[in-house]
Amino acid sequence: MILGPVFEQFVNESPLSVMSRATLEYALPASFLDSLFERTAELGYTKELLFSTTVDLMSLVVCGRVPHVQSAYQRIRERVPVTLKCVYEKLQHLETPVSAAMVRAVAGLAKMPTPRSGL
Repeated sequence: MILGPVFEQFVNESPLSVMSRATLEYALPASFLDSLFERTAELGYTKELLFSTTVDLMSLVVCGRVPHVQSAYQRIRERVPVTLKCVYEKLQHLETPVSAAMVRAVAGLAKMPTPRSGL
């Protein structure tokens, strides 16, 4: 693995962060999130700021990597094609059914099969 030593350093210094990031990236790929938004949003739309980018920003805050949205925005600014004001407006108008659909979808992905008796 080309990044083996670099990856090992992160694992050794912050294993929980690495596991959390890997889990989120597996459960919430950008294409899945953007598709979910397109299927679920009734009023919301995607012009420049994708739903997946909004989730990226919020995951930094929710996982405690940064203290607030402004810090998250500054951290990944090169991947956010809009102003901070636009990010806040997108967050303010995010429809509850979109969030609920995301939670249901992730719960479905994370659901562990029930062990069968005798196995």
